[in-house]
Amino acid sequence: FGALCYCNTAASAEFNGEGGLFTLPGGTARLAVGGGLRANRMDYWRVFGGNSIGQFDIRRHATYAFAELFLPWIAPENSILGIRKLSLTLAGRYENYRDLEEVSTPKVGLVWEPVSGLAVKASWGESFKAPSFVQQYSAQTTTLRPITGYGTAFPTAATYITLSGGNPSLKPERAETLTATLQYRPEWASGFSASLSYFEIDYTDKIVALLTSYTGVLTNPRYADMVTFNPARSDIDKAIAEAALGLTLSGNPSTDLSRVKAIVDNRNRN
Repeated sequence: FGALCYCNTAASAEFNGEGGLFTLPGGTARLAVGGGLRANRMDYWRVFGGNSIGQFDIRRHATYAFAELFLPWIAPENSILGIRKLSLTLAGRYENYRDLEEVSTPKVGLVWEPVSGLAVKASWGESFKAPSFVQQYSAQTTTLRPITGYGTAFPTAATYITLSGGNPSLKPERAETLTATLQYRPEWASGFSASLSYFEIDYTDKIVALLTSYTGVLTNPRYADMVTFNPARSDIDKAIAEAALGLTLSGNPSTDLSRVKAIVDNRNRN
């Protein structure tokens, strides 16, 4: 009666190398570099009751490169008062997605040991995550619902439409990350280690479906950019045409589309 293919394939090729560059007071500066190609494909189809639902066959190609430079400024052999060890790490990554955009991210790391057994580690960096094929291309659901519990602002038997599912226009998620750790490993207690860490992550363009419930969505101003009030009939027809199963019903609404007073777009978004 039904069949499903959720088929993924992946292929990649990468090169990398690492070696010393020059000598610093704390040791040898080292550089690691690399790059590669990556190809992913997702072939999705579902047949239910003889109907094909939400079919897509998507490919994504990316090229990438990365580098990391380690700079040991001070080591125990040349330590000074208050600095037993000090090193700096600089890194960067570049990716180019043919179907998305180019992304470059830096990272900086610092390790400071004021005395033996006590270390302070800190890092700052940026990161990204490409939207998954499911987040972009999963089947859209278009649901007609009655407007009840929204006060007297809407006529009797009025309805609204909700959209959920994938969004092909998604951009990569980005984040800025700050971490700091204080670590204590005393020489007199072999195997003992204690640490205290702090981290802060600031997301940009995070991919979410904002609503888990539609309560208040038509009256709360915070959802205004998700709602189109008094939509044109062409917008209603488009929402239905793009749904894998056409128009579905929830809560016994009137099927008279002239009563639709709003469209709520709850598809995945940045």
